[in-house]
Amino acid sequence: MRNSNGFSLIEVLAAFSIIFMITTTVIPLTSLINKEEEVLRERRHHANQLHDELQTYLWGENKPLPPATYAKVENSTMLFYRFTMENDLVKGCVEWKNVKNKKETFCLYGYSRE
Repeated sequence: MRNSNGFSLIEVLAAFSIIFMITTTVIPLTSLINKEEEVLRERRHHANQLHDELQTYLWGENKPLPPATYAKVENSTMLFYRFTMENDLVKGCVEWKNVKNKKETFCLYGYSRE
């Protein structure tokens, strides 16, 4: 025992268990963060698309006043648009299934030009 210059088996097992514990914690967290980033990216993109679609109803560009419902496919995602009148406001909503396969809805309101 006087002349032991290397690691003992216990030290190797302790170091390996620490590395294994860190790895099994970091990899799932990274995956979860990537999914959440994708959900937020989708939500922001679809909100912008809804804004653009709503503008055609607000400014009366050859579209009748709501109610109106239609669907579009964008980046292999089915988007359902719904436009209705609520008091003096035009309500536009978009609905889709996100990366986590959960249904999401985002709505915007605007005053009609007419």
